[in-house]
Amino acid sequence: MKTIDVLHRDNEKDAIRLEGTGIRRRLFEQRPKKVVIQDLYYGMYNKVAVVKEDDLDLAFELTNHIYDDWWENPSVTKIGDDNYRSTSVGDLMVVCSTGVDIPKEVFEENPDCIEYYECFQVKEFGFEKIW
Repeated sequence: MKTIDVLHRDNEKDAIRLEGTGIRRRLFEQRPKKVVIQDLYYGMYNKVAVVKEDDLDLAFELTNHIYDDWWENPSVTKIGDDNYRSTSVGDLMVVCSTGVDIPKEVFEENPDCIEYYECFQVKEFGFEKIW
């Protein structure tokens, strides 16, 4: 199963660092709510939602206020009680793969891998893979 974590640019100071490879091993119990990307260019991000879809375009659409608040969409789980803005250029989408969705080559190199992450930044047209 794949899910997409949606992260909005944020200036808060209390963030958890998500180290680089995108591979989560069995010893970790919970995914962070807030993520700091190591490259300072990307700054700090706040996890605002989990989308139960595997398509970035659809996740982007589902986390935008179109006809109603985006957190009213059934595929979206909002994190926290804040009323967040729509996802926009510069925000991040982290695709989380588990089980059979983990790429074969990743699992062969890391047999203890239980989750695999790919991070994309929202651009004016489409998405750019960060890691």
